[in-house]
Amino acid sequence: METVLQAKNMTKIYGMGSKQPFTALENIDLEIKTGEFIVVMGPSGSGKSTLVNNISTIDIPTNGSLYILNQEVKQMSENQLGKFRYQYLGFVFQNYNLFRNKTALQNVTEGLIIARKLSKKEAIEKGMY
Repeated sequence: METVLQAKNMTKIYGMGSKQPFTALENIDLEIKTGEFIVVMGPSGSGKSTLVNNISTIDIPTNGSLYILNQEVKQMSENQLGKFRYQYLGFVFQNYNLFRNKTALQNVTEGLIIARKLSKKEAIEKGMY
């Protein structure tokens, strides 16, 4: 199976340069291969959201490396990251940014339709919409 995401010694420190920096992630190694299903669990404050934000390129690791589809995230400009997110990543937020009058599946499908990876007709035919 192909590796789609690889983090090596990934660290995220907030407040760099301040008297009290906070290390939210420290030396994380993670490899995700095509077809794998990953669950992130832990108590409040353990770094789950920070991990997800970093591997989804919403935030960028302070140290270490993060490769998604063999591209190092730190080497991408903001424009490249935006295009990368648009083409390859999808987000379903817990409480916000959802279309209230649509199901969870329709909310995900809407992104595929906007990105022109799926037509609305195809979505309807597949029972997704």
